[in-house]
Amino acid sequence: MRGLTVFLALRNLRRQLRRSLSALLTIAIGVTALLLAEGYSAGMFSAFRESTIRAQYGHLQLTAPGFHERGRSNLHAHLMPAPSASLQAVLPDDAVVAPRYLFVGLASAGDTTLPFSGLGLDPAVDAQGGSALRLVSGERLAANAAEGVLVGQGLAKRLGVQAGDAIVLLVTTADEQLNARETTVTGIAASSSAAIDDALLVTPAGVARELMRSEGSHQYLIYLSDGDELEAVQARLAAVAQTEGFELRDWWSLADFYRRAEQLFRQQLTVVVAIVTAILLLSISNTMMMTVLERTREIGTVMALGARPSRVLRGFVLEGAMLGLLGVLLGITLAWVLSLGLDALALQMPPPPGFSVGYTASIELGPPLLLRVALLSWGATVLACLWPAWRASRLEIVDALRVVR
Repeated sequence: MRGLTVFLALRNLRRQLRRSLSALLTIAIGVTALLLAEGYSAGMFSAFRESTIRAQYGHLQLTAPGFHERGRSNLHAHLMPAPSASLQAVLPDDAVVAPRYLFVGLASAGDTTLPFSGLGLDPAVDAQGGSALRLVSGERLAANAAEGVLVGQGLAKRLGVQAGDAIVLLVTTADEQLNARETTVTGIAASSSAAIDDALLVTPAGVARELMRSEGSHQYLIYLSDGDELEAVQARLAAVAQTEGFELRDWWSLADFYRRAEQLFRQQLTVVVAIVTAILLLSISNTMMMTVLERTREIGTVMALGARPSRVLRGFVLEGAMLGLLGVLLGITLAWVLSLGLDALALQMPPPPGFSVGYTASIELGPPLLLRVALLSWGATVLACLWPAWRASRLEIVDALRVVR
């Protein structure tokens, strides 16, 4: 009996081929639109998330207690020694601990002197000295560099310096003495933000410590090879870090701008999903209602021969469910083909407002996204069939048989 019901549903869809194809394309286009919108957002935020982690926060961060609230205004009071061997033993073998030393001062080239925000790091392990900064000209800091600075392109432009030029750094040390040092600009670099580039200066940590006449670091960034291990590593590290006087935070709790940007895009996507779902509901409901009207006499004949209303209801719902399934499969196929085409084109998107670096457009269609959109679209299609199917099952036999079309 079930096989016969499925056969009849398929036959009815084929009988009204034009209307079935129209509904099928509506579902497929809706599914494709949802997948491309959410996939594009996922791809954009994947790159944004990786850049945020690598350039600014690391997966986890060790600092002195209260550094994130008060440390920027009193850098000298928030220096910490390197994590002990027992603390590092808790980390995965492939985890990287990158020290960072923060300092501020004046940079001078020729007759121009401007304030800078300096970052001392270990170029061998810190992503900020490598892939997280886009090199505009010159060279990056070598892994074993003991001299040289990378200058943000905004600061370099205002100072009038290029790679290879000399630059003088003037700072106030921890004991409130002035100290100056001449070094060479190894390269001009750009971060993700134009505002940061207007004051950015990156140098090996040894140069920063010698200039400031102090030891230690303000931050120890922990990079994990597998971001999925974050919660487990954080749980193991928390007790040891507290014992040694460190404050431990993950990147998510620190990246306020990322959280707000993601929340904004999620809200926009919710609106898109609501609009597409409403279109699906109205389109499929209209299609099924027209089907009921055209087959009123047929429905009456079937019910006169003994078919129960529940069977009529199941038949129409099954038609809608099969139509939704075919539309979902077609939509997933279209989205997959379009995503491959976009990846092949490698389109470079312009930088968002306030940023200086663009990104490569990509669409990530992972299994969770495919399953979520498929269930949403198929569910909306089935839901849209319920009212027309219920109306069909409640037709009076005598009235249905009188209808002539």
